[in-house]
Amino acid sequence: MGDGNVYQLIDYEGREARLTDERHQHILKHPEMTDQFERIVETVEATQTVAATEVDKTVHVDHRY
Repeated sequence: MGDGNVYQLIDYEGREARLTDERHQHILKHPEMTDQFERIVETVEATQTVAATEVDKTVHVDHRY
């Protein structure tokens, strides 16, 4: 990524979700997430908990343990 790409994903409820380059780069700031793109996709597809953000209620953060 790095060139403004947006990945279109399908979430655990069958809705279209998007992962922007900016968010992907933010995730990669965590060293343990290097080379874990497939795990990110798995998390979106099989989310266990969801949190709405305070800044924008239309943005959700998906978690999978």
